[in-house]
Amino acid sequence: MPQSDGQYYEGDIEMIIGGSGVKAATFLPAGRVAVNNGYQIADATSSLQYTYTGGSGTVNVASITGSGAFTFGMMYKTYYGGTGNNAVEVLIDGVSVYTDSYAGDMQNVGMIAVGSLQYYPGQIGRAMFSLSHVPFNESLVIKMSSNDNTFYAYSYYLT
Repeated sequence: MPQSDGQYYEGDIEMIIGGSGVKAATFLPAGRVAVNNGYQIADATSSLQYTYTGGSGTVNVASITGSGAFTFGMMYKTYYGGTGNNAVEVLIDGVSVYTDSYAGDMQNVGMIAVGSLQYYPGQIGRAMFSLSHVPFNESLVIKMSSNDNTFYAYSYYLT
């Protein structure tokens, strides 16, 4: 809203982002993959890591309440073989903004919801990655399922 004199001044958030505060994401594109994923991805990207036991059904990887930003999210595994049927869903403020699935072996591809990664397995310090800043106002929920033992690396911050 304008000040009492009808003017907007530097720092007036309404002038900058349309008057409704920071808007949460409503869609994240599926189909993004990481090349040569493998061990130590959570370490290389300074992420938290969820370890999933294959065949456990759909589980909540993370259920975060409050406001903040989702900065990195990737499902991957560290061995060859398996039956696949991997799936991820991300909900922001209760809205499903990302769903993706991969039917095959994920050893050389990882499903990335947020951020990016180029990783060279077995070569510590040879990872190139970027973080994103996808805002959420009330909650961030990450769900996954797979027939195989897999991992989900993720990072976020609260505001």
